[in-house]
This record gives sequence, structure tokens and C-alpha cells, in this order.
Amino acid sequence: MLPYIHFIVDIPSYSLMSDLGLCTALVISFFRMKKNCYNERILLVVLLFITIGAFIGSKTLFFFTQLPEVITDFSISKTLKIIITSGFVFYGGLFGAILSAILCARLLAIDSKALLSFLAPSFAIFHAFGRIGCFLGGCCYGIAWHAGIAMAAMPNIKRFPVQLLEAFAELIIFFILIKLDHLKKFNLMIIYLLLYSILRFFDEFLRDDIIRGIWALGLSTSQWIAIFTISGVLIRLLSNNRTLFLQHSHHDSTVSS
Repeated sequence: MLPYIHFIVDIPSYSLMSDLGLCTALVISFFRMKKNCYNERILLVVLLFITIGAFIGSKTLFFFTQLPEVITDFSISKTLKIIITSGFVFYGGLFGAILSAILCARLLAIDSKALLSFLAPSFAIFHAFGRIGCFLGGCCYGIAWHAGIAMAAMPNIKRFPVQLLEAFAELIIFFILIKLDHLKKFNLMIIYLLLYSILRFFDEFLRDDIIRGIWALGLSTSQWIAIFTISGVLIRLLSNNRTLFLQHSHHDSTVSS
């Protein structure tokens, strides 16, 4: 694999792909901004909120996956080290971003449901780039597979490129969301949460990195979150099928003044 890309200095592949994903998501959001009655100021404020929320959420969930290790040999210094040097979990970042977007919408007096729907395609395209970064960096690796690709940390073991599978699936979800956005005022965030959770539940069976946390019934942290997310979305849809749609225009025209 390619953990670092040399361009004057060594640049971590994961960081580079994440930055490219963020830039792509911003460009897409910019071109969809006027249609959704947002302006540059709102976009920048929302970006600040969801960046902070995603960082806190992804770190928090990763720490949760390490709780057994923390409890077994607890010490304040060890706990702080895990918090500071730990990785990121996308689900934690996703829900952290969603909660911070809702908070931001309330502060800006705009429709939070419409805002989340607007953000959904950007989440999908950002994560697609992030998963390519995982593949290049050698993290979040797949099960051993004779026709697979060796990771940098374990060059003697060929593994299924589950990161690329998820990146490709995220691209498909992105295009589905964009297409639905053109057809009707669907609640794209509800659709994204449902599609991604189904994808994540099944592709976790193709992963082999124990650090993500394995819990009851041999299911990973992300699989349990996927189960609860799918259940929550389906219950919401069954109790009120209007949840699938945006009930009115995204927000007042005064928002974009």
C-alpha cells in the first residue's frame, strides 16, 4: 500500500484523501447551495459546527470501543493517551456531525430537517474518499483472501479490499441521493442513514481489524449501531411515512439574503 505520498514532504495518504474528500464535498455543497436557498455565510458556519461535532463524535466512539482495555488496566495517563492518540470511527463522526448540524440550524433559525437532507450527499462523497485513504494507509482492512492485496503493516497476508468496496458503494449511494434530490423533495438524510447502515452491517463481515470492537453475538460496534439505526429509521417511517419527504420548501427566502 501507500501510507505516505511524497511531495516535497511525506504526506499521510489518509489525511490527503480525507482533505480531498472534504474539498469535494464543499464544492458539491457550493453548487447545490443556491437551489437549497443557502448562502456562503451559512455554509461556512455549518461547516465549522459539523467539523467540530464530527471530530468529537468520532473520537468518543473510538474510545468506547477501547473500554475493555481501559477498564482492565485503568490509569489516568493511559486513558488520556488513548483519547489523544486514538483513531476515528465514522459512525461516531456521522452522528456527531448530525447533532451539531441540528444545533447549528437552531442557532441560525433554519429548518434542521432540510439542512440534514442538504448535507447527506456531501457525507457520502466525503466518506468515499476517506475509505480510499483507509485502503492506502492500510487501516480498516479486510479478511484474508487469496486473491486480495497485501496491507503495508502485514505484507505477508493478502486481504480483501473491503475499503474500496465501501468507497464504491458510497459513490453509488451519493449518486442515488443526487438523483432523488432532482426527482422530489425527499429527506435525503433518512435515505442515507438507511442505505449506509445496510451497507455497513454487511461489509463488516468482510473486515478483520479487531480494534473496531467485537461485542455480543460476535457483531462489531458498527454492526450494532447499524442495527439500531435501521430499526430507528424503519420505525420512524412506519409510524409516519411523511418522514421520507420534506414537507415544505427548505426554508424562507430570507435565509439567503
